[in-house]
Amino acid sequence: MLVGGTRVETDLFQVPPSDAAALAQVADRGVGFDPAATNHGLGIISMTERLNLVGGEIRIESCPGAGTTVRVRVPLHLERQAETPHALA
Repeated sequence: MLVGGTRVETDLFQVPPSDAAALAQVADRGVGFDPAATNHGLGIISMTERLNLVGGEIRIESCPGAGTTVRVRVPLHLERQAETPHALA
């Protein structure tokens, strides 16, 4: 939910084949928040956990009164992990 925002922009693009990743960016001009605060709720925690599962990364830039930009990077080719917790036997 966008709180106090006037506009939301989204971008999705693939970087050069040498990087083999998809990038997504969502930015708003909302009220923003302090990313260093310890209580973000489940949204940021859930995004971070899901990206970690696929070897992705998340970067959040925000400050009170200045909106928020969330950038994620997801590799397109996953390396098979030697020890996968949910591997089929």
